[in-house]
Amino acid sequence: MKCPLCKSREHVEIDLHAEGFAQDARECGTCGGVWTFSDGKLKIIKGQVAKRQLVQTEFVCPTCRFMVSQETELHAFQFHEELYECLICGTVCSVAHDKVEVVKDSAKDSFLDSTGDKVEADDYNTM
Repeated sequence: MKCPLCKSREHVEIDLHAEGFAQDARECGTCGGVWTFSDGKLKIIKGQVAKRQLVQTEFVCPTCRFMVSQETELHAFQFHEELYECLICGTVCSVAHDKVEVVKDSAKDSFLDSTGDKVEADDYNTM
C-alpha cells in the first residue's frame, strides 16, 4: 500500500498502545506519516497535507496543514459544536453546521484569529 500523504511505498508496520487500546498502524519511511484503518476507513494519525491534496479526515489545521488534533464535542439541548485543537501549532477551530471557524490562531496577530482586534465578524462572510 502507498502512503496516503506522499504516495511512497516505503513504510513499516507499528503497534500503537495506550491504556486499554492497541492498534496496528503504518509509518511512512519517507514523510513520517502514520495511518491506520478503523471500521474499514483510512484514518491518518500524523502527517502534513499538501495545500491542494484531497484527504478524507476529520480535521486539517488551516494554519499548519497537519492532521494531528484533539477533538472536543459540546452538546447542550439542540446545540452541537465540535472544537479541534491542533497538537502541532495550537490553533483551535470550531466546527458547527459544516462550517469551520478559527477560534484561536497560533500565528501572532493573524487575521484568522477571531479573538483579536484585527478582524470583524463579517470578514468571514464569503457569500
